[in-house]
Amino acid sequence: MKVRHSILAVLALLCSASLFTACGSDDDDSKPAADNTRVYVGLFHSAQITDDMLKYFNVEVITTNSAGKVQSYTVTKEKLENGKFEATVVGQLPCELKVETQVTVKPDADFTNVESIKYFRGSNYSYVIRYYNAESKAIANQGTFGGMTSSNPTTAPNSRYSTIEAFVQAVRDGYLDHTSVKTFDKDGNLVNSTVTTEDPL
Repeated sequence: MKVRHSILAVLALLCSASLFTACGSDDDDSKPAADNTRVYVGLFHSAQITDDMLKYFNVEVITTNSAGKVQSYTVTKEKLENGKFEATVVGQLPCELKVETQVTVKPDADFTNVESIKYFRGSNYSYVIRYYNAESKAIANQGTFGGMTSSNPTTAPNSRYSTIEAFVQAVRDGYLDHTSVKTFDKDGNLVNSTVTTEDPL
C-alpha cells in the first residue's frame, strides 16, 4: 500500500506539472502583439566637454519639451561620461524639442599664466532619437542618431585664435554655444532639424 500511495503521489505531481506547463504554453500563445504606435519621442543629446572647459567656464545645458517646460542642467565633471554630458527631453507627438548648450566665462577665471586650453567646438555633439508607445514603452528597432563628434579636442591658441585672450573673447561672444531644434509630425517623422552655433561647421 505504501508503494501504491507513493506512485499515486508521483503521478499527481506529474499531472500538476503538465497542467502548469500547458497553462504556460497557452499564455505564451495568447500574448498580444506589441504596440508599435508612436505616441512619444525622446531626444538624447550629448555635448562633448573637456576638463579645461569646466575649469575656466560655466557650462549649462537647457532643454525645452513639447509643453514648453524648461529644464536647466549645470555640467560638472562628476556628471560627465566619457567626456560627454547627456540631456534627455521627451515630447508627445507632434512636437518640437529643443536643447541648448551655453558656455560662459567664470567670473573668477584667471587666464594670466594659461598657455593653452583644450575645448570641443560648438558643433561637436551627437544625438539619439527613440520612440515610445502610449504605455511609455520603448518601440524596438525604431529611431535614429546623428551629429558630428570629434575624437580629439581642439587646443587654443590656434590658427583661428592666436592668443588665449582672443579665444576667451570668442567664448564670451558665444563661440562654444549650441542650439538644436527638432520638429516631429504626428507619425514621429523628423520633419525639421536646425542647428545654430557661432562655430562654423
